Amino acid sequence: MVEMKVLLPVAIATLALLVSIVSLYVSKLRPGKLKLTAGEHVAISHQPEGPVNFILPVNFSNAGSNYLTVDRVALLFQQRGNPEGYLLEPAFYLTLAESGSFTYESLSVPITIFGGENVTKQIMFNSSAERPAEFQMTKAGTYDLFLLAWIHGSPQPCVSDDFSIVVSEAHAATLVKYIGEKSLNSVKLPQSKWRSWDAHYCKAIEVDNIKKS
Repeated sequence: MVEMKVLLPVAIATLALLVSIVSLYVSKLRPGKLKLTAGEHVAISHQPEGPVNFILPVNFSNAGSNYLTVDRVALLFQQRGNPEGYLLEPAFYLTLAESGSFTYESLSVPITIFGGENVTKQIMFNSSAERPAEFQMTKAGTYDLFLLAWIHGSPQPCVSDDFSIVVSEAHAATLVKYIGEKSLNSVKLPQSKWRSWDAHYCKAIEVDNIKKS
């Protein structure tokens, strides 16, 4: 009984110390942990001289307690089945104007994200003038996209989000038309996993399935 009276306070004190250490780690010491999430849609347009532009909303979240800085982002895309691809660089951060069109917010700069917080940016990615005819998204098919980010001065991308989009024959024809007109109009495409959730008429069985999910 005497030993129990001695050990119980020691156990309680040890437990309290462990809880304090864990709490300190979670709230103050846990390293920053970045997660990238690409938005539902990507808008594709072409500059008059040919290179392609992608406008993509990107959410940066930090699951750690310490801040982190995203030095750079980039976007890689490939037509499915083609081993080659194209790396697009960030040109501008955009914002939506009252008219509903995009306006320039700033040049692409590093983003600091504090612990437990998130930041969303509309990013315009540009291709270069190198071999523009091969990477204009003017061919119908499925394209795989890989969103990359660099943190802590790393020369290699540290995290990524990957998704795909489907360019239909109609979308491809529209993009070719815009290129011929040297128009900056864009085509908006959803990620493939969201295509079935585009606005459409729903039959009774589909309504029931949605409501049960």
